[in-house]
Amino acid sequence: MLKDKIISIYKEEYGIEQGIEPEFDEIFTPGIISYILVSKQYHGNNNAQHVYMLIRDIARNIVEQKNQIGKKNFDFLFSKNFLSLELLKLSRGLDGNIFLKNYLGLSVSEYDIAHELIEQEKPCSFNFIRNSVNNLRDYLEIKESKGVKDPYAFAVLAGSYLEMAFDIYRKREDIQSPIENIKEYMQIALDNMDKSIEITTERNYKVRNFQRYFARRLYNFCGLTKRFMFPLDMNYHNDLSDITSNLLERFELEHTFKEKITGKLISA
Repeated sequence: MLKDKIISIYKEEYGIEQGIEPEFDEIFTPGIISYILVSKQYHGNNNAQHVYMLIRDIARNIVEQKNQIGKKNFDFLFSKNFLSLELLKLSRGLDGNIFLKNYLGLSVSEYDIAHELIEQEKPCSFNFIRNSVNNLRDYLEIKESKGVKDPYAFAVLAGSYLEMAFDIYRKREDIQSPIENIKEYMQIALDNMDKSIEITTERNYKVRNFQRYFARRLYNFCGLTKRFMFPLDMNYHNDLSDITSNLLERFELEHTFKEKITGKLISA
């Protein structure tokens, strides 16, 4: 049964088991995911082209629901992720560039799930963001061995590390020296964003849009963590706030917020 296959794959790929985390069981519903896939004409024996078209269709559903209710639907996110895993398997014997494109697609689907889990304060985000980071690093290593630099992959990798910093902040009470972990992940995030910006052409709107989103997400992180970080390391929080301000200005985003995120201008 498709439902059993979904349960098995998520256990194998992400260490997700039902009955372990009740709050996660509320949003990870293999029966509904199976229904969505079948309703989209997925039958387990589809070719790569058909699965790719199903992914595009579900991606549109995700965007539509996000626009309607302000957050992404997990059933569709998991459906898209399941199909991305399937597509990668189906494309192993195809052209190398097609395989790599699908490898990147899988990494992005994992990032999307982790981001939404963090946004909606749900558990198990690290299960997905860890895979996203590892897959993106492998993808970039393969591309660079071919002499190709991918600004979008660098940007998403930066975003993935930023989500890891968010994840650490959420779990800060259960982690020894959480601010040191945050600093480590944040530096890797910023280094990869610098690489992305450096090699991005002005007309690459897809990458620019993600870079702008990263800047806004970084601003959110500074605001969210201010009361935690500022008393522990005022200089670091101020430096991170300055970096955020510079990114906002670089992408010509509204910049009337500096006094709200930097400890230089208001007290902690």
